[in-house]
Amino acid sequence: MTPIDIIKDSLLKDRLSHLYLLIGNQGDYRDQVILEIVQTLVLGSNSTKSELIEKQKVMWVESETQVIKKEQIQQLFNEFSKTSLQNQRKVYVIEDAEKLNASSANTLLKFMEEPDSKTSVGILVTNNQQSLLDTIVSRSHILKIIEPSIKERKERFQSLELTPLEVDVFSILYQDKNDVLVALENPLLQEMMILFKHIVIEKHTKNFVYDLYEMSGCLNEKQTLISFLQILIRYFTDLRTDPSHIHFQSLIENIQLQSEQIDALQLEEILTSIQSILKQMRYFVQTELQKRHVLHLIKEVFQP
Repeated sequence: MTPIDIIKDSLLKDRLSHLYLLIGNQGDYRDQVILEIVQTLVLGSNSTKSELIEKQKVMWVESETQVIKKEQIQQLFNEFSKTSLQNQRKVYVIEDAEKLNASSANTLLKFMEEPDSKTSVGILVTNNQQSLLDTIVSRSHILKIIEPSIKERKERFQSLELTPLEVDVFSILYQDKNDVLVALENPLLQEMMILFKHIVIEKHTKNFVYDLYEMSGCLNEKQTLISFLQILIRYFTDLRTDPSHIHFQSLIENIQLQSEQIDALQLEEILTSIQSILKQMRYFVQTELQKRHVLHLIKEVFQP
């Protein structure tokens, strides 16, 4: 059973724990699991994280520094005494719980001894169980977040009405069927798919470069560009991969032909460049500049 299934089953049987410890790697999948658990605990809400916080449905502790301070934990539980949180289940989330220092961890333990804690549900999230106090771990119901593999995602998405190429692409970008269905309604992602097909299938056409720039408007949006870079990394990785392990099975003939034409050193340089751009995109704001850099790389590879 997944963590969400376990929470739902506990609710049905009225056996909800007062403290859950979610263990999983940082990333979008973990964030989605946390949100779905919180939505379930606040009686099936479909609100976003920010909406849940704004409506005081949940208290959320995060830290952009290396430490979650005692004051943050104390403030969290002071909020629980407010009237807006009375007469309902009280939910709190502490993300990156490995950042709890000794003082903040002990403040959390102290709260867990209070009578008010019996009406609350706490969710601690970490990627490192060993960094937490044994006294906290021993009081927690431990749930492990295991991301589905690429193969599992492909199998899940087969039930959707997708082309083989869409299955290959979406299994890189998404973990969940619902995310794929949302993507299918996103015009920017659909334009990105057309652009990607143009690059890998129509690379020898006369107007390739002109069309490449004409079709790249969708990449002006930061998240679409990030998705595009993730797809490119997988495609170029396939060019140096054994045929039996190629991800883009829908493009295997194109990949085998291209792998014979591209120099191994050039391929490494391209992958390094794209990975560097992707890393910069996490904080770099000039999306247009990064987009042009990517398009230049593509042009150099496919029409030197």
